[in-house]
Amino acid sequence: MSVFGTRPDTIKMAPVVAALRARPEIEHFVCVTAQHRKMLDDLLSLFSIAPDYDLDVMTDDQSLTEITTRVLTRMEPVLQESHPEVVLVHGDTTTSTAAALAAFYQQIPVGHVEAGLRTSDPWLPYPEEMNRRITTTIASYNFAPTSLARDHLLQEHVAPEDVAVTGNTVIDAFLETAARDDLPTPPRWSELDLERAVIVVTAHRRENHAHMPEICEALREIAELPARPQLYWPVHPSPRVAPVARDVLDGVEGVVLAGVQAMPGARVHSETGSADEFGGLAAGEFDGRRCVLIVVHDLGPAVAAPVVQHAPQPGAGERGDLVVPLVRPQSPGMGEHHRRAAAPVGDEQARAVRGFDERHAVRAERRHAAGARVSRQLERD
Repeated sequence: MSVFGTRPDTIKMAPVVAALRARPEIEHFVCVTAQHRKMLDDLLSLFSIAPDYDLDVMTDDQSLTEITTRVLTRMEPVLQESHPEVVLVHGDTTTSTAAALAAFYQQIPVGHVEAGLRTSDPWLPYPEEMNRRITTTIASYNFAPTSLARDHLLQEHVAPEDVAVTGNTVIDAFLETAARDDLPTPPRWSELDLERAVIVVTAHRRENHAHMPEICEALREIAELPARPQLYWPVHPSPRVAPVARDVLDGVEGVVLAGVQAMPGARVHSETGSADEFGGLAAGEFDGRRCVLIVVHDLGPAVAAPVVQHAPQPGAGERGDLVVPLVRPQSPGMGEHHRRAAAPVGDEQARAVRGFDERHAVRAERRHAAGARVSRQLERD
């Protein structure tokens, strides 16, 4: 049985589902949690997956606790009815960890696809880093995407015979999708001037919710650069993301805010690259020979290297991909570490990044100082 239910794990499990269903000797069930309801349904249609079980756990503005408890309680009767010999889960979603725990409670072995990714900081990314650590302790079979991920598992005393390096299934999904000629044009893509540079953006991760206004302001500054790049952002429907993005960027020349697509095919057409958080577009972009700008709030030494190292090998570094902070880093001197940790860039590009980073830091300092003055005034009043 394969269990998934979010946009990223559905994309990455689709090739696994197709491979298992091509083996008539394997009886394979698909159980979806629908942690992301609408986005999941779009992807099921895109990859022609008909679930055998649908837990339908999503509610508006759901908490991690609510997702976890609903997956646990609704998985129990499904597992008791289907009696799978192995439950496959993917990556670091709350769905994967809760499903793995539900399988453990039924004494069913768990296979973990995309096992072994680590940042060494249990809070970054949150909650994904802890999710994947917990799933590792439950899993009997670990399918690592890279040799580095395998090394992480071995360092945590996972038995070598329980680890297999399989590659990253998102590349299979990316190549299969890119080769298709039946995909619809992405929403509002026609509003772009394809004679100008286009940057495809994703930004929605939970640890960035508090910094979404700053990320959006940074994107506005990019759109106002002399080169006039266009920003195409399939905005996540999260109430912590969509309202902020529209408040800051609606009406900005060159910015197109579209709905989330099943598979962001717009990136295939982008000649400039993407601004992304951890991994949403980055893996596909590395393979597609696009420049990738990773958007993070506080990227320390333990995190910066894995972001680059976990990228699929084909094409990595060929375009000088960057890992830089769009939001002012919290540790002194960290910005220089970002540039050292990322793939090499040309002098002109490095100066541009450095200048943007410094200008944004100055603006952030001014906003902080202004806020402090207001607070002191309110206290006096």
